[in-house]
Amino acid sequence: MGIDENIELRSKKVRNIIGQVPKKIIRIGISSIFFIFLVLMMFAYFFQFEYTVEGVCTLNQKNDTIYYSLEVTSYDANRIKPNQKILLRTVNIPTIDNIETNVQQIDSNLYITDSASYIKIKGSFLYSKVILTESIKVEASVKTGKINILDLILK
Repeated sequence: MGIDENIELRSKKVRNIIGQVPKKIIRIGISSIFFIFLVLMMFAYFFQFEYTVEGVCTLNQKNDTIYYSLEVTSYDANRIKPNQKILLRTVNIPTIDNIETNVQQIDSNLYITDSASYIKIKGSFLYSKVILTESIKVEASVKTGKINILDLILK
């Protein structure tokens, strides 16, 4: 006495309904994904943050005038404009405070090395608190203003 294990308990109409995903669930799922994507794009467009460009700055001194030469990657070069604030951070020199100055001259030449490409920002400022006997390298950051996440991704 063999029992047939392939017994169909449901009709053909019921099997068709069970085998398909309801159209309402598909519409709700696609609408939800679109709405989440739209909210993320709006957040990326309207949320702004302060963007700063980091670089290495070389300081030289003549009399009371300190001349600086800041190297900035070519990726960030188009974000830097004249008169933006530069913060020079002297990490290992306790006698010099953090110095704030402005972007004065942006070199139009592109310098290319084995590891990177960069532009130079040059300028000078008066600072009589110290005397530099040789050139020193310090960390520098340029405040370029507010930027939204979407512009950062697209540029």
